[in-house]
Parts: sequence; C-alpha cells; structure tokens
Amino acid sequence: MISKILWLPINILQLVLVVVWTLFCGIFGMLFALATNPTYSHRIMGYYIFSPMILAISMVRVKAKGLENVLDEPAIYASNHASQLDIPIICTRVNRPMFFIGKIELKKIPVLSQYMKIVGMIFVDRKNRERAMASMRTAIQDIQGGKSIAAFPEGTRTKTGELLPFKKGVFIIAKEGRIPIVPIAVIGSAKALASGSFFMRPATVELRILPALKDDAFFNMSIEEMANHTRKLIQQEILKG
Repeated sequence: MISKILWLPINILQLVLVVVWTLFCGIFGMLFALATNPTYSHRIMGYYIFSPMILAISMVRVKAKGLENVLDEPAIYASNHASQLDIPIICTRVNRPMFFIGKIELKKIPVLSQYMKIVGMIFVDRKNRERAMASMRTAIQDIQGGKSIAAFPEGTRTKTGELLPFKKGVFIIAKEGRIPIVPIAVIGSAKALASGSFFMRPATVELRILPALKDDAFFNMSIEEMANHTRKLIQQEILKG
C-alpha cells in the first residue's frame, strides 16, 4: 500500500503524458496521412513515433524473439491480450504497417476514431452479424491489397492472466483469403499495466513471434480447428514463462 502511495505522483504524470502524447500523435498522424500515404504514415507513426514513446513513459522494456518470423507479405498477427500496452508493444517490434480491427464503439472516441478512419482501420459491429461479415470481407480485400492486421482473437483483455477462448472472426478471414497467421505471445505485459487498471509499473515484457501458419494443412482445418491450433501455440509460450 505504501509503495502505491509513493508511486502515485509518478503514475499521475505518466497518465497525463500518455494522454497528451496520444492526442498529439492522433492529430499529427491524421495530417501526415492526408499529406502522404495513409499506409506509409501509419507505419512511421506506429513503429517510430507513437509506440516507443508510450513504452518509454510506461517504463517498459521489450525483449523480442522470433523477429525473423515477421513476413514480408501481408499477414494476420494474432496475439494474446492482457494489457492496454499490448498494441504499442507489438507495433514497436513488428516493423510493418499494423492495422487493427476495432469494435464499432471506438467510433465514439474523439481523435482516435478520426485517425482510425483516415488511415483505414476496420470497425466491426459485433452485435450485427451481417455488418460484421461485411467488415471481414473488407479486411480480406485490405490484406490482399498489402495491409497486415494485428488481432486479439480473445476479443477482450483477460483479467485473470488465463488465455481466453479464441473467437472465430480472424480465422474466417484467414481461411477465406488464405492469409497467413503469425502467432504472437506477449508475456509480462499485465505486470506493467493490468487490465482495467491505470497503475503502471516498470517491467520487462517478452514478445515471442512464432513461425507463420500458412501451409495447406492449416488452411484445410475447420475454422474452429484453426482457432484452437493457434491458441494452443500461444498458450504453450505463455506457460513457458
């Protein structure tokens, strides 16, 4: 309890800096995207500008393994999700224009929603199956057009540390478009910032990028088998610690 009280002023400063930096990057990112190319600008913003500073403010160090498994071709990077820091953690090590499939509720957030629209992020209405399927078809076209997508198949951040069941959405996209899936295990991000918390702590997070799943044996699986197989690979890495 004492340590939390002593750390509180630092946490408040961190939160203020994160908010200010996010707003700045959102506004600058929109202008950059309009002046250049949205895909190029998003790659620069995510890899070189936004993510490194967020992790520096959060006092998070990232150790990456398996960078050789990052593909030159468009792919879906599927990761576990335990912290709000998972996005900058992935973006700061995977040097690709990483686009995200966001829930439609994000459209209500000022600046963020405008930035996501301008650079070409995909919104999914999970409550409307027809619209959700239309979003998935858009995602297939975008990936085949050169975009890579980072996805959290659990659908939400785990609050217990236990890997949640994987939803089928990204695997439908992968199967229908024969798009490679690159499994990613993020280990230790909840120690830096737990789900539902704003209390940040210095931490070293390990990012493990596994070999891509893109052979016929994988694509010949059912959607459920593809999801379970990917989940099993990520679960094995988490259990290794």
